[in-house]
Amino acid sequence: MSDFIAFATYFMENLLYYLFILVVLIAWDSLDFYIEIHDFSFFRSRIFGFYFVIRAFFSIVLMELALLSGLVNVDSKVVLSFVTPLIISTLVQNLVVNIGGEPKIDISKLFSEFRDRIIFDIKREAIIEEEKEKIKLEQRLYDSEISTDDIAGACEAYELPDTFKKFKARIGKYSPSRQRREYVRQLIGSGGTYAASLLLGESEESDKTDPNQRL
Repeated sequence: MSDFIAFATYFMENLLYYLFILVVLIAWDSLDFYIEIHDFSFFRSRIFGFYFVIRAFFSIVLMELALLSGLVNVDSKVVLSFVTPLIISTLVQNLVVNIGGEPKIDISKLFSEFRDRIIFDIKREAIIEEEKEKIKLEQRLYDSEISTDDIAGACEAYELPDTFKKFKARIGKYSPSRQRREYVRQLIGSGGTYAASLLLGESEESDKTDPNQRL
């Protein structure tokens, strides 16, 4: 019981330093992942949670080992708690554990795969959400009171003349409702959600960059 009380007391005395380690790691990861995916949606990823907890654990253990072993002479624990997660982040990118003279456990590869999986999942989720929004936008435009001729005119503005003529000739045999659907799909395919939202007067909810201006 006395050991538990001693541990709890030590833990509470150093809690602020552990929290500081977590803050440094969050800042590091926020910068790292934001560069890759340009938002902070990775915080919703369960894999990121596991990835973060493992690195936080190793950071705290490394700091305690450094203090207990006397390998470092740092007067301020704040400085050590700031440096430790940066060291861990560097180590996990380059560490290979050798057993019997041959690399057996590539820690850097393991953490790299965690990181790549997080980025992949977030980007995949973003693509899925984008496709869902396109489908909803397509249906709103199809159900709108905007005439098919107006949709066709908007579609023509985003196509080369010959390409639009061939497209118009191809769907000419379709029923009016199917022609309208094809025009809507072609408009979104050529002009993006910007073109469709602009026609609906919803451009502020979509990508505000005209696809033609990106070229």
